[in-house]
Amino acid sequence: MIQLPINFQAGRVNGELQIQLIPNQQTLLDGTAALQGVTLQIPQVPQLLSNTQGNVRFQGLAIELDNVVSNYGKIPLTAKGVIDREKGFNLSGRVNAVSVSNALETLKVQSPFPVSGVVKADLQILGNIDKPVLSGTVANIKTAKIDQVDFEKVSSKFELSTRDALLTLKDIQGKTTLGGEVSGAGKIALGKVPQINVNLTAKNVPGDAIAKLYNDHINSTFKIGTVSATANLIGTANNIQTFVKWQAPQASYAATGETIINSNRTVDFRNVAVNIAGNIIRVYGNYNPQSWQAVAQASGVKLTPFLKEEQLENISLNNAAFNGKLIISGNSENFKITNIRPEDAKINIAGGKIAISRFLLEDINFIADLIAEDVRLGKILKLSPT
Repeated sequence: MIQLPINFQAGRVNGELQIQLIPNQQTLLDGTAALQGVTLQIPQVPQLLSNTQGNVRFQGLAIELDNVVSNYGKIPLTAKGVIDREKGFNLSGRVNAVSVSNALETLKVQSPFPVSGVVKADLQILGNIDKPVLSGTVANIKTAKIDQVDFEKVSSKFELSTRDALLTLKDIQGKTTLGGEVSGAGKIALGKVPQINVNLTAKNVPGDAIAKLYNDHINSTFKIGTVSATANLIGTANNIQTFVKWQAPQASYAATGETIINSNRTVDFRNVAVNIAGNIIRVYGNYNPQSWQAVAQASGVKLTPFLKEEQLENISLNNAAFNGKLIISGNSENFKITNIRPEDAKINIAGGKIAISRFLLEDINFIADLIAEDVRLGKILKLSPT
């Protein structure tokens, strides 16, 4: 029995073949063959090549493919090059167009986010007969969509080691239709339970436009501005977490923080620092599709930046500062605040303090229970000119 580097399993093969048998050496083959609707298997490569059409040439220990057309799973491709029983693989190929869903299904990769689009790829298969390596580049042909965001450009280099069942992604590049760029790299360990570990960096992302894609009811009076971030996607395909560190220096109030996006689409945010006129407010909280909660901790935060100039015409709050904690919650559908609960909250003002024991919202109005201690009104009220 002649051991070939590819196994022909079904279909029609027409041609002429000479077989040279040499004692104690590998059998040599010479000739040509035309493949029609052939199904073949490359050892160590997971999927079959089906409906294969084209010409192959046998030259000693080598098999040369001449622009053979085939389907790797649901990925249509064209391949050429040499498979040598001693030297191994030296093949190149091209995928002119395939949907992202078909490509992911064929590679048995489950994306943590909804992905759609059509891509093209240039491929190479190199390496030993028993452990070939598939590598190449992939790029979108037209607008691709990842989760809720449209990308005008997405590309990556990749390498699939059949020996380790490891897919390595390099030089990931993306540009959204709204602006902003994404780059990164990562690895996906294939198998029964694929493991994902991908790192991304985003620059010049239009925060307000992206936020609108996820919730059109976000308050437009608060500007997010341009955002930069780093993200790590880690876990199994059906239980992945995304850890994000972000900066929004152009927001209405410049902010930095960390966000964790869980596999069930809930979100935790922590270590958030909001800069308001030089005063830092520390925030953490969580979000789900129904509701959200934020806990804000303040120390010595001046009140004047929150008030309009006309509101300060008859009072002086230059040294008034807020200290304490506010637990703020609301509705996720429209981001409306439904409750504010103070904890150890007080305002240091005019040599004394005003404790806030209760804060109740009623539509656009609010009711607050305040307890004043040692407050000198003369330092707050401005005297009218005589």
